[in-house]
Amino acid sequence: LQMYGRCGSLEDALKIFGQIRKPNLISWNTLLQALSENGENNRPLEVLSLFHRLNLQGTRPQMITFAIVLTACSRLGMIEQGWNQFFSTACDYGSLPTSRHYSCLIDAFGRVGRLSEAEQLLQSMPVPADVVVWKTLLGACRIHNNAECGARAMENIAKLDPHNAASFVLMANTL
Repeated sequence: LQMYGRCGSLEDALKIFGQIRKPNLISWNTLLQALSENGENNRPLEVLSLFHRLNLQGTRPQMITFAIVLTACSRLGMIEQGWNQFFSTACDYGSLPTSRHYSCLIDAFGRVGRLSEAEQLLQSMPVPADVVVWKTLLGACRIHNNAECGARAMENIAKLDPHNAASFVLMANTL
């Protein structure tokens, strides 16, 4: 299942998954990840449908499952769906979002150019923002040529990891 997913052979992955009598959470997550990573033909949209099916079958998702769903929402530009899923993590499942979940949602806002909302979300995180979260914002700033927001992100990255060369290159490409 994972091999087909990593190779982008999604029809084969779906076929193998369909042959599993009672898929466990590892099988679900593997298929969800494969569909989320392969953005062509709206495959990430299938993630939302399968996530719903996973819940209907009584399988309890874990934090990684939510991150996969948030990534799919981000890749599809489905901000509202991602936002709802983000809050569902805490409300429906009693799990507090991690920095990875915040990073996925910040990426979603960043992909559609809503950088101020991405930055506000980052600033309001109840967990400390790590380099990955700040680099997610910096990457969005590069895409949308927002050097001002990028400089703020870079300042925080430099505090956390002053030797992170990739971030300096990313910032240079933002200018």
